[in-house]
Amino acid sequence: MIYLHGKSRRGYNLEKLKQYGPPYLVSEGWHFPFIIVSPQCPPDRIWSTDDWFPSLFQKISNECRIDQSRVYLTGMSMGGSGVWALSIKHPEYFAAAIPLCGGWSTKNIKEMKNVPVWAFHGALDKIVLPGETEKMVHALRKAGGKVRYSRLEGQGHSIHKIYEKKAMYDWILRQKK
Repeated sequence: MIYLHGKSRRGYNLEKLKQYGPPYLVSEGWHFPFIIVSPQCPPDRIWSTDDWFPSLFQKISNECRIDQSRVYLTGMSMGGSGVWALSIKHPEYFAAAIPLCGGWSTKNIKEMKNVPVWAFHGALDKIVLPGETEKMVHALRKAGGKVRYSRLEGQGHSIHKIYEKKAMYDWILRQKK
C-alpha cells in the first residue's frame, strides 16, 4: 500500500507522517499483511508536480518482495488528490485506489476505469468540498469504472479514522489486477 499524506505533512521530517493515517497506525503497533510505503512530498510541491512515481516504484520493486498485482494507493486531502492524479496517469500500477477528501481533473479519467476505487469524503468538509470527490465519482462511473463512494454525514475534513476501519482493508485486499 502506498500512502500519500496531506499538504500539512510536506517537508523533510518523516516524523510528521506519523501524526495520522497508516504511518500513525504502524507507529502505534498496528500490523498489516502488506508493506506500507509513505513517501514525503517536498514543501514546494504537490503529488502531481513531477513524474516521481515510476522511479519510486522501481526502487520499491528492487528492494522489497512485492506482489505487483496487488499494489494499492491511498491518500487524504492533497494525498487524496494525488491518488486520483496518479491513478489517471499510471493506472497500470494499481490494483485499487482509496482517495479520501480529494479531487482532480476528470479530463482523462477513462484511463483509470479498470482501477477499482472506494472514495470517502466528509459531508461537512469546508477545506476540500465534497463536490470535488463527487465529480470524480460521477465521471469515473460514466467512463465505466468500478467505484464506491462513502459520503460521511456529520464529518468534516479530518476523516483519517477511516484508516482504522477493518472493512476498508477487507475490501482492498480483495482487489487484484
